[in-house]
Amino acid sequence: MGGIIEACRANNVAVMAIRIFAAGIIATDQRTGRESVLITDTSVAGDERKAKAVFDAIGTDQGTRAQIALRFVLANPDVSCAVIGSAELHHIDEALQAAEMGALLPHVLARLDALYESDFGRV
Repeated sequence: MGGIIEACRANNVAVMAIRIFAAGIIATDQRTGRESVLITDTSVAGDERKAKAVFDAIGTDQGTRAQIALRFVLANPDVSCAVIGSAELHHIDEALQAAEMGALLPHVLARLDALYESDFGRV
């Protein structure tokens, strides 16, 4: 398959996951006006569509939206650390709770893989 994470693993290079909340788009429906995208051919609206598809598919029993995002990152053993942003102290508590929950389970990850393969429900 290949990819940057696989190349890092093969060369013993650590991987830091940044922007795991997509500037807040994944973590919450509330918008601040500071949301930004860093990847070409994407938009806030497109990221919102994908986030909605994800949370519709996996439901609400896996934690909050932010916790699910963090747990997704924790599920990848090739990621060395996750850099999270927080605007309020309770965001840190929420992240600690997600870490205690552990990685997303394989059946949830399988649902996410299927969504990714379908362009989040478009195909």
